[in-house]
Amino acid sequence: MSEMGTSRGCDHPVGDRGLKACVAGVPLFQGLSPAHLLSIQETAQARQFRRGEFLQRVGEPVRHLHILHLGRARVFTATPEGREHVLRLLQPGDVLGELGLFRQVPSQTSAQALDDVTACELSREDLERVIQRHPEIALSLLSVLSRRLEEAEQAVAGLGLLDVEQRLAGFLLDLAAVAPGTGGPPTVELPASRSQVALLLGTSQETLSRRLTAFQRRGWIRPVGRRTLILTDRQALVGAAGRS
Repeated sequence: MSEMGTSRGCDHPVGDRGLKACVAGVPLFQGLSPAHLLSIQETAQARQFRRGEFLQRVGEPVRHLHILHLGRARVFTATPEGREHVLRLLQPGDVLGELGLFRQVPSQTSAQALDDVTACELSREDLERVIQRHPEIALSLLSVLSRRLEEAEQAVAGLGLLDVEQRLAGFLLDLAAVAPGTGGPPTVELPASRSQVALLLGTSQETLSRRLTAFQRRGWIRPVGRRTLILTDRQALVGAAGRS
């Protein structure tokens, strides 16, 4: 990979909490004192990747934990024929590489930047030293891995049991669950292009566009631009997703 740049230490600003390290916003390190976060910040390296570059490739050893600060990336697999399946869409604050850091096996997935990406990077050795100094991180890591396993199981079950409309409705509701409140109907932004969202949902871009048009026609959503949607009838989406 040909990264745009590398520098020692992480000083990416995060909110107004008085901590400059983006590690402060990662669930894996929540609960640590400012002093502990500072030690992690000083250990991490800032890395930059151009759009289209790979943060990790299938078959390569997982040597680093990446924390996205700016930009987006996709985690995907591909068949020998080149057909891709998107497993996750990463946004600022998301973590890549934690599943393989403690297993000496090649990565089963690839991760590619969808935008120019700025990330903080911790090597396997550095993370192990941090955990030795702060064993409570191990419990946080178990929680993160457990949640990731649950999400993977739900995704597999959804692809097998739910139709495209149910998967799309559930996807929009999940986006709304983490979107900032506005006091009105939830407003969500698709985390990637429609083609990438379609791959994530296990369908084609054409089918995704037809379902979104149908939702709009029924009054469930109102598009605002290409990727922003207002969920005008959340309860109808709940029913469509089979969550009522």
